Amino acid sequence: FKNCGASTILIPSTVESIGDQAFAHCEALSSINLPTSTVSIGDLAFYDCPSLTNLTVDSGNPNYQSIDGVLFSKDGTELIRYPASKPGTTYEVPEGVTHIFPSAFMDSQLVQVTLPSTAEHIGGRAFYNNSDLQSVTVTGDVVTFGVDAFYGTDDNFIIEHPPEHSPEDYETPTPEDRFV
Repeated sequence: FKNCGASTILIPSTVESIGDQAFAHCEALSSINLPTSTVSIGDLAFYDCPSLTNLTVDSGNPNYQSIDGVLFSKDGTELIRYPASKPGTTYEVPEGVTHIFPSAFMDSQLVQVTLPSTAEHIGGRAFYNNSDLQSVTVTGDVVTFGVDAFYGTDDNFIIEHPPEHSPEDYETPTPEDRFV
């Protein structure tokens, strides 16, 4: 399906795996539903899908779930993909999420994101090419940021952290001057 022109794709109930970059560059793709049978999703499966507003998952899927159109692991500990064109400019990652996948928020139109106290790791390029992003609020104690987690964000972008912590408390390749 890479580079397809479809706006909606119905994945057959026999599909068990979605490969790396399977829907990459599908610029018109606005929604996708994962059937119960889909048990693995490759890296960057939804890369450069600027029209994507909604990801849904059949309730019987053993590995994935959708919460308000955002793709998570079934147990809710991993945020896998936030649709690039999901309406809204702020997002509060639900409590219980410990890991945010690489490129999870790629190309989103978000201005502000709040991480839960349970967050432990933010994947590489998680916020890649989010030119509108102004701040990410860290509410927990232990967060590591992957390489280039904020690559392509505005130069004025900041990371807000609890007052009892300093930028040195976080493992990040992000310049410390972005912390406030």
